[in-house]
Amino acid sequence: MVNPKILLVCGGRHFSAHSKLFATLDHLKPSLVITGTYELHTTPLHRITGADELALTWCRMNGIQSAMCEANWDFFNRAAGPIRNRNMLMLNPTAVLVFPGGTGTANMKKVALATGIHVMEMTDTLLPEEMNWL
Repeated sequence: MVNPKILLVCGGRHFSAHSKLFATLDHLKPSLVITGTYELHTTPLHRITGADELALTWCRMNGIQSAMCEANWDFFNRAAGPIRNRNMLMLNPTAVLVFPGGTGTANMKKVALATGIHVMEMTDTLLPEEMNWL
């Protein structure tokens, strides 16, 4: 049996390079994509944006299952993001794709590296064909 590629995608809420993210996921062909969200019940004022939104859009366009993990800001306050980041790793991703972002993205990368999960930082110069690590 082939091991499924479960990819956790993270990046900033202002990340907008959809062609880069789409090309990366096209190349890697994941069977499941994990993303974080601000909240699952989104409204126009609190909608999923950035790398998370783009990853979910790619999943819908390609018939790929996604798993969205909500940060419970009401209960955990400022600790909600880091707690959610640690919990997303319980879904056992094959790798974490890190697109440009801020402190939340940096935390996700740090937590993934600390647990030994393969992390690929997606830079402007890295091409999908250079990702032969999966």
